[in-house]
Amino acid sequence: MTQLTVVISNCNSVDRAEISVLKGTLNIKYGPNGLGKSTLAKAVVSQIRGDGTLGDLMPFKSRGKADAPPPSVRGIDGRASALVFDEDYVQQFVFQKDEVLKNSFDIFIKTPDYVAAMDAIDVLLAGVKQTLTNNTEIEQTISDFKELRDAFGKSKPGNIPKNSKIHKAFGTGNKTENIPEALKPFETFIKSQEPSKWISWQIKGNEYLKLGDNCPYCATPLVGEGQKDAALAVEKEFDATAVGHLNTLKAVIERLGKYFSEKCCENLQKVTKTKIDLTAAEVSFLMSLKAEIDGMITQLEGLRAILLFLSARRGPNP
Repeated sequence: MTQLTVVISNCNSVDRAEISVLKGTLNIKYGPNGLGKSTLAKAVVSQIRGDGTLGDLMPFKSRGKADAPPPSVRGIDGRASALVFDEDYVQQFVFQKDEVLKNSFDIFIKTPDYVAAMDAIDVLLAGVKQTLTNNTEIEQTISDFKELRDAFGKSKPGNIPKNSKIHKAFGTGNKTENIPEALKPFETFIKSQEPSKWISWQIKGNEYLKLGDNCPYCATPLVGEGQKDAALAVEKEFDATAVGHLNTLKAVIERLGKYFSEKCCENLQKVTKTKIDLTAAEVSFLMSLKAEIDGMITQLEGLRAILLFLSARRGPNP
């Protein structure tokens, strides 16, 4: 084997160093930190590559001085390549964050048998994958199921919390479907597409009724106590937030209707249009429905996660 004597001068903190390199073998240089081992390696590689990076090793004390000797490496003329097994190499190829060896999946796992098995799984799941991938209807359905589930709040078995959206919307009866007699003149507004906005708007004007007998919105006289009482009754009978929850949940339930059995839809209709407080049987029905919704969400998200996992583990197509 050929032994080379390499002389390195004016590189970083190294004024002059002479090292022996045996061609075609692994040469190990060791010593205390700060001795200049990395500088020597960089200098040798830069000289062989001839890419102009050798000048980057100009010592700090020589920078800006026109007569300062430049970095130089002698003794390796005619050499075409060199590999340096330094810390950067180790970080790149050996100590990966999540695996011991770079591309270990392709080396140890992605065998022909593995690829064939994955292809067979793809065939079995092709229909499911096509249904769940980029399907806006499925995504909307999952979102609706989650919204309906979350409306129950932190419920305990057999109980719907009074601060939950479900209880606020249906717990004390649906007055937008069963309008009190005194509020019949407002039926058009109460049964509008977004009644909560009208109710909130109407209630804000009630404080001005104390200032006179004219309507605070149109300034026409409110004849008799009956009309003023009717205006005040809206605030007494309705809560804008609760009506907003009711309206939103009704829309969600309507969108999910095709996924419920006929019997379930009948029970939901009774719950959403009830005139009085929910009965124990209705609460029980709603809690069992929530349990089924929880299970459905878990299954849909689990299936979607499996498909994503399989796609990720297959890696790029050859």
